[in-house]
Amino acid sequence: MNLESSTFSVLISFIVAILISGLFYLKDKKLNETASWLKLALTSCRFFIVFILVFLLFKPLTTQKKEELRKSVFPVLLDNSKSVVISNSFLEREILNFTNELKSTFANTNVRIIPFSNGLQIGDSIDFSNQGTNISRSLSEIKALFPASNIGSALVISDGISTEGSNDVNLNQIPLYSIGIGDSVKHPDAFIKSLFHNDITFLGNEFELELNLKFRELLGENQFVEIYYGNDLVKQITFVPKSNNVFEKYKIKVKANKSGEIPIKVVINNKVKEKNKVNNFKTSFITVKEKKLNLLLVHGAPTPDVRLVKSAFFGVEHVKLNTASFKNQDYDLSQTSVVVFIGNGELKEQSAWLNKIAEKRIGFLWLTGVKGAFKNDFFELTRLDNSFDEARARLNKGFSKFKLGGGIKEGFNSDLPISVPFGKWKIKGEQEVFSYQSINGVDTDLPLIAFSQQQGIQFGLLIGEGFWRLGLREKAGVAEFFRKSIDAVSVKVDDSKFQLFSSKSYSESEDVVFKAKYWNQAGELDNTGQIEAKLLKGDSLLVNSKFLKTSNDYSFNLGNLKEGVYQLKATFRKGNLLLNKKVFFVVKAIKVESENLVADHSFLKKISNQNNGKFYHWNQRSKLISDLRSSKNFKSISYFESISDLLIKHKWILFILIGLISIEWFIRKWQGTI
Repeated sequence: MNLESSTFSVLISFIVAILISGLFYLKDKKLNETASWLKLALTSCRFFIVFILVFLLFKPLTTQKKEELRKSVFPVLLDNSKSVVISNSFLEREILNFTNELKSTFANTNVRIIPFSNGLQIGDSIDFSNQGTNISRSLSEIKALFPASNIGSALVISDGISTEGSNDVNLNQIPLYSIGIGDSVKHPDAFIKSLFHNDITFLGNEFELELNLKFRELLGENQFVEIYYGNDLVKQITFVPKSNNVFEKYKIKVKANKSGEIPIKVVINNKVKEKNKVNNFKTSFITVKEKKLNLLLVHGAPTPDVRLVKSAFFGVEHVKLNTASFKNQDYDLSQTSVVVFIGNGELKEQSAWLNKIAEKRIGFLWLTGVKGAFKNDFFELTRLDNSFDEARARLNKGFSKFKLGGGIKEGFNSDLPISVPFGKWKIKGEQEVFSYQSINGVDTDLPLIAFSQQQGIQFGLLIGEGFWRLGLREKAGVAEFFRKSIDAVSVKVDDSKFQLFSSKSYSESEDVVFKAKYWNQAGELDNTGQIEAKLLKGDSLLVNSKFLKTSNDYSFNLGNLKEGVYQLKATFRKGNLLLNKKVFFVVKAIKVESENLVADHSFLKKISNQNNGKFYHWNQRSKLISDLRSSKNFKSISYFESISDLLIKHKWILFILIGLISIEWFIRKWQGTI
């Protein structure tokens, strides 16, 4: 430990201590007969007491160097995607045994086993069940994960099959080794690459089904393609590949002869013993409605926002679009499903339209613009002046009325401005905010887009004008938002006391979650009852359980479910009261990892060579360990840290002062001078 102080502080402390101790004891006549060595002891004690106290006033520092030995870090990235074990289920145990061997062999190195798929999965378990692989992104995240660490080398264990991402990796001088697992030999494989159709159609209509099929190493072998609508076989195609790498596209018309959530299943059969049969079938779902949705667009003058809404529904089969002006108050709404207002009319025109909407119980969406006044039974604006602000959209992460796809998020997380009136909006009913206003870089809690329900009517409010700007950057995402918004407000309000909330569709990787609410006679949320839940798939009962009670409602999490159409039956019980609800939903499969099982070892070899490493096959893993042990990549590094602190914080200073004061007191007491 070193002491840091100025020469000036030491000199001043010395002079003050000499003066006080010398003058005090030289003039003390009680010590005339005291032995000289005792006088010297008293003077010395007083000197050091004063010296220490004065010296501490200058805030001297103590410094010491701390040495820390940091082990070299060895990140081992393990491909946790499903393609790794689809064709070889025994490989899972072998991989886990190998990672344990790495830890024991390099005991003096910080070996970190990190699973990855689309990116690094810190803290996740290794179960080889993930869909999607992005090797380049996962490797690029290593430096961010260990920003100040001594990374000796990195190792990636993978089949090299990337479903997304680039083919280049730069680890900035970190040696990258790789082990290729899986089979790089091209085996016979017939698979369904993609299946496309509309999400919604109407009963009795024909819809087009587009199939993209791939056939590898199946030259001359008969392939039988079967298309099912529900449980009915509607089309069979026989195909004979004329080469070992064939891509075929088919467009087929299918008639929607039953309504509901209907599975569309495509199966490829042949007499070849394929190593991978998982990709020989694919199922999707189509919603078949019994009638079209009639959408009425009401506006004043043509604006870019009008064109934006029209373009969102152009070519959409299940929506019929009509237009009217605010002045056309005699319009018959008997066949209308949803009304979209763009801009504003006079208050009496607003009132006339909304009275008809309330009478017919029709949902509506309103893009308000920045001009005019608003005061009605659904919302109102109190203007502070006639100016307007430029607001940016800030998405509400807790929004749950419909799912926010990537396109919607990208479209509304934008720096493009929306012009909003300067004033206070009051949105009536049970409001749920989709997006807040961010003004001049300041996030506010003012709604920009909100949904609510009032008088049994669902409605949405888009405050301001200029939403067309968002469509310039992300046209598909903004169009998707308007379509989902129309679907949301077209749903008739369930005004019963017991209500069940869920999404219409989930993927296999999502948790299937249900919410339920019960309102008592006083109109209060009440969760003192019990809700029994039964999950069915077809006629099979899968789950018989109960909803959990939350703060004032109910929740039920079914976790991940396999592909299929499900029905949930919920029964609310409280005393003699018995209420029932049921809802259908769809779980869609994710099979991106089963589409291609031919290991891409050439990619692993390429990125290892680019980063001063080496590629090994799975049966060469002992050679990898031997090469790493003989390398000089893993070196522990000593770090020295200088730590400074105030001298006065050390307890031993206090003990010295107490000791000196005690000695001086004891001598003076012994000599009878106190």
